[in-house]
Amino acid sequence: MLRISGVRGIASSLAGLAAILTLATAAAADTVHSLPGGNWSVLPDTTAGGSVAIVPGPGTPPAGTGSLRLHVDGTADRALAGTDLGELTTRPWSALSASYSTYVEAGGSESFTPTLRFAGFQVVTPVPQNFTTLSFEPRHNGTVTPGQWQQWTLGPDSIVWQSTTTDGFCVQATRCTLAEFAAHYPAGAWGQAQLGLGSGVAGPAYGYADAVTVTDGTTSQFTDFDPTPAPSASPSVKPSPTGPTLPDTGTQVGTPALIGVGLLVMGAALTFGLRRRRLS
Repeated sequence: MLRISGVRGIASSLAGLAAILTLATAAAADTVHSLPGGNWSVLPDTTAGGSVAIVPGPGTPPAGTGSLRLHVDGTADRALAGTDLGELTTRPWSALSASYSTYVEAGGSESFTPTLRFAGFQVVTPVPQNFTTLSFEPRHNGTVTPGQWQQWTLGPDSIVWQSTTTDGFCVQATRCTLAEFAAHYPAGAWGQAQLGLGSGVAGPAYGYADAVTVTDGTTSQFTDFDPTPAPSASPSVKPSPTGPTLPDTGTQVGTPALIGVGLLVMGAALTFGLRRRRLS
């Protein structure tokens, strides 16, 4: 009979294994080389004066060799990339957290920093109501330093604002914390993560983003943006030597010469033998 302690030990081991597998899944990286790629694509809200591309650098990105570059020509333009992370009704605002890194070129404005956004609804049950986009802007959560990569974390105390002004809560003019937003919309949820630049940014403007981690409770998705690797060059084959080769002695001896020497030695031996026979 299996003792209770043994059952508990097995259960504990299985639980530990499940936790390890969960962490391993969460830590898996999704490297995007082009758009669309992976789950990411350029969103249709991107205007003619906006563009999104995966480029090398700038500087030393936090992951891989490149990053996502967002560009707008002027204040009326927008550049947006987004990913659909699944059924939004299972992703409550209260379980949301994230981190990402940004880069603004030296001499650039803090407003050039890409915004991390989440599209969803204020209410999802019994039917989705009041679509909104929740924005996290680094400049409202710290000091943007042009010319270097910076990591930003979205957590309960982060300052955010939403696009929908239905009830006037947590709009751009009266921002709130993520915890306050989640508490105000307990029946709401989100379903898409976005990286954006504009509108309202005085261009031409460039902003870069990389190493994006989006967490819904205990499930995380990490994305690294890198250009397509260049194909590796095929190894060249060294040509075979065409000139004469030298033996270990350092003198060149051809096959005909060796045969000739052998015949001479054999002839001398026969001649010597015949002479001895005649003399005897």
